[in-house]
Amino acid sequence: LWRLLRGGRCKATANASAAALFLVPLWPRPKNQQEWAAACAGDANLDLAARLPHLTRENAHRHVILIGKGQVNPADNCDAWWRSPRGLVKKFQRVAYSANHAPPGAARGGPPPTLPGSAEPWDYGPAVLTDSALAKSYAPNPLDDEAPYPHLVSAPYPSSVHARVGGDRPWAAGLNHRPTLASFAAGLNHGRYASQRRRLRDDCLRAGDDCAFADMDAFVASKARARKQAVAVAGALGLDAADHFTDTMRLVEGTQRDVCDYLAEEKQSAVFCLEPGGDSPYRKSIYDSVLSGCIPVVFSQYARAVAPHHWGSFRNASTVFVDEAAYAAGDLDLFAFLRGIPGDAVAAMQRTIDAHAHRLMYALDDYPHDAVENILVGAAHLARRREKRRAPGR
Repeated sequence: LWRLLRGGRCKATANASAAALFLVPLWPRPKNQQEWAAACAGDANLDLAARLPHLTRENAHRHVILIGKGQVNPADNCDAWWRSPRGLVKKFQRVAYSANHAPPGAARGGPPPTLPGSAEPWDYGPAVLTDSALAKSYAPNPLDDEAPYPHLVSAPYPSSVHARVGGDRPWAAGLNHRPTLASFAAGLNHGRYASQRRRLRDDCLRAGDDCAFADMDAFVASKARARKQAVAVAGALGLDAADHFTDTMRLVEGTQRDVCDYLAEEKQSAVFCLEPGGDSPYRKSIYDSVLSGCIPVVFSQYARAVAPHHWGSFRNASTVFVDEAAYAAGDLDLFAFLRGIPGDAVAAMQRTIDAHAHRLMYALDDYPHDAVENILVGAAHLARRREKRRAPGR
């Protein structure tokens, strides 16, 4: 919204007849499950179409909803505009951090499906998805009005890296001098992927100098302790910590180092960055890695299909894929595999990242072809495809 109001490359207009897209800013504030539950409990969700003054049958497919979360987060009454919409709202485009993987035959209405042979909800899909053909069968046509989450397309998480026109390009930093083979920065207690993360941690530590492990749980806990100590020191000095936050944090060693600086240092020193799933199969760290010039090592087909408008043109040329089922079974020595990748192949992936990483970045200004622009351009492209499909004789 900030970029649209101030940008020049993708212009906002008050003239509905001149608009290529209509951005519907639904619940931009909620970030955690509790906030989403509170927002989705309201009856205002049930009559969205009546609240949109420019909505017509002719332009419904050019209305776009973005949520800053995975697709499963808006639920309850939000189903009326998100998972199981009706009427013109089902024609809207939807953007989330996750891609739509529905079981074959799933319909918009009714309760969410469950995983095969399990009472667990389908949510994003099976925990392990390494078969590319199976993954393709789970991906509904983004032009289909009747799929669950109709017209859903994934976009990158906003990473910790944001550049501006004419400024530094962090993804180009140290491409030819990366002393560490691999880096793994992660918390170790993330849902269904916790065991895989702990195994990667153990393998990383065994690899010695070839791998740098950053325990994000410990980092966050350490920062919290340091901040608590800083507030106590501020109180003893008669300072209001809330009014003097920056000064207060400088009082205690360990509070100054921001997590973004910490991650940048780790990722800009490594050739490869290990990227298992998190709370979901998707992970913000992948985008931190690419935008730090570090080649992501991904373990799932979920990561091989995400963000098509942003990453689709260069994803396979900028990542290393490891079969997580083979890795979990002990059939793959991960670090022997990484050491065996030829130098010219590594250099080619680094050149690809250097040339295209900006497409995944939410820039600070009107940076050409960044993630903000690609969301809008991609939505406009899908809108034109749908118009061609419904043209006479098609």
